[in-house]
Amino acid sequence: PPVTSPTLFVGGVRCEKEPPWFAPPPLDKAPAVHVRYDDLDLSSTRGTNALYQRIRNAAAKVCLDYRSRDLGLIAAGNGCRADAVARAVSELHNPQLAMLHAGHSNRG
Repeated sequence: PPVTSPTLFVGGVRCEKEPPWFAPPPLDKAPAVHVRYDDLDLSSTRGTNALYQRIRNAAAKVCLDYRSRDLGLIAAGNGCRADAVARAVSELHNPQLAMLHAGHSNRG
């Protein structure tokens, strides 16, 4: 069912590869950000773009940003952000937002 709340949970994502010293919290205790969108018109391109940017910003906050030369750690952070965005977009069941996300995902 579509999300009807004016806020969206972004988080609860584990990275595929964490450094050995990092023990991720359980998914229900993972960092999360609530994204408000009650001020946006999701039937418009402008509103959809604004929400997508908010979701991406929230994902950047909840996923660790590895400042490393280790390509595995960089990939883990990127994967975490991608998973967080994909989960948030899928929870909304908004066709315009899904199309926007698909376009960004295809470009990398």
